[in-house]
Parts: sequence; C-alpha cells; structure tokens
Amino acid sequence: MATRSKKTSRGDMEIIAEKLDKLTDMMDSKSTESSLQELVKEIRELRKRQEFLEKQYEDMKNHLKQTDGEMVRPRSENKELQRTVQELRKTTSDNQEAINSLEQCGRRECLEIKGLAWSQHKNTDELVVATAKKLNVNIKKDYISVSQRLSKCNKDNPRPNIIARFCSRRVRDLIFNNRSKLRDHAEKIFINESLTKLNRLRFNECLKFKKANNFKFIWTKHGITFLKKTEESSTISIRNETDMVRHRIRY
Repeated sequence: MATRSKKTSRGDMEIIAEKLDKLTDMMDSKSTESSLQELVKEIRELRKRQEFLEKQYEDMKNHLKQTDGEMVRPRSENKELQRTVQELRKTTSDNQEAINSLEQCGRRECLEIKGLAWSQHKNTDELVVATAKKLNVNIKKDYISVSQRLSKCNKDNPRPNIIARFCSRRVRDLIFNNRSKLRDHAEKIFINESLTKLNRLRFNECLKFKKANNFKFIWTKHGITFLKKTEESSTISIRNETDMVRHRIRY
C-alpha cells in the first residue's frame, strides 16, 4: 500500500510541474480573457490536487503511526509478560523453599537408621533402643514416639531403613551427635537425619559433587547439606537452589 501511494505521489508531482510550465507560458504571452479563465481553472485543479496530496500524506502518516503503535504494543506487552513470569517463578520458588523448610522442621525429632537386620524377636522400637545403647546412650522405648520400617523386608532389601520419631529433641540430638561411634561397628549401621524429598535430592547431588571433586567431608544438619574438601578448607553450605547454582551443583 505504501509503494502504490509513493508512485501516485510522484505522478501527481510531474503533472503539477507540467501545468506550472504551461501557466508560465500563458502568462508570458499576455493571455486573453479566455486564457485567464483557463488559468483560473488550471489553478483550481492544481489546488485540488494539492489538497489531495496533503490528505494522502496525512493518511500515510497516520497509518505509519498506527502501525508503529501496533508494533510497540506487542513488544511492551511481551516485556510485561516476561516480568510477570519472572515474578511468578520467584514466588513459586520462594513458596517451595518455605514449604520445604516447614516440612523439614516437622522432621526435627526424626532419625533414619540404616543397616539394622530384621529380627522376629524385636520390634523396631527395641532395635532403636539397642542401637542407642551401642552409642552409650541409654534410652527406654517410652522415649520413642513411633518407629517403623520404610519398606517391607525381602530378599532384595533385607535391611530396609527404620525411621524413628523421638519424644524429645534432646534425645534425638544425643543419638545423632554420637553416631560416629558406629563407624567401626561390624554391622555397618548408619544414622542419618530424616530429609524431605527436596533436601534428599540436593544431598544426593552434593554427594556426586563430592566424589567428582575429591571433597573429603559431607554431612547434614537440620536438613542443610555441608561440604568440606579438607580439614583446613572452608565449609560450603547448601541451603537452597541459589546455593546449588552458586557452587555449580546441578540436579
């Protein structure tokens, strides 16, 4: 449409130029009255063409403004949409972290014990009490709120983990803090914090990172994973997604 208008404008300008040359010739020859009438007619036609060109120019200018506005609006809307998506992503991430933190707090009195063989003579409470005794921590079954296997015993998994919730954080922490005494035990028993799904996922990725980068230590405390390359090096703490990205740990 713009190309056609441009061609039309160029043709009209050539017509106007020709008519101006004709008018000049008529004025130079001292035109008669009839010639003057023809001159007035030509001027009127030129004025009409000029008005037409001006209108055409204004229409094109308005069309260009409208086109520019239509192009700017999607760009503006796209930027606003991107900002909204980023805000929603951040809000979702913040909510996820808040929920994860609350869930981990709900596991504060819990421990998971790995490596305890199934016994037809002892229930899980008794197995937990016996394990604590190996750490020189004397507790009674009354100190345990609830305990159970996380899965059924079978030939493929003869020693499924036991999760135990204690009535007191003090008792739970006493057992957890003395867990290193089991390192030389023949049964290879391990005591770990009970982690949320998200924190367990992060811990597993940190474990891969530890092995790939020759870190010596990895442990958790209150759901937070800690890494240390050597005894003298600084400790890395992994609390959230931001820490994972900062230390280039992916999952």
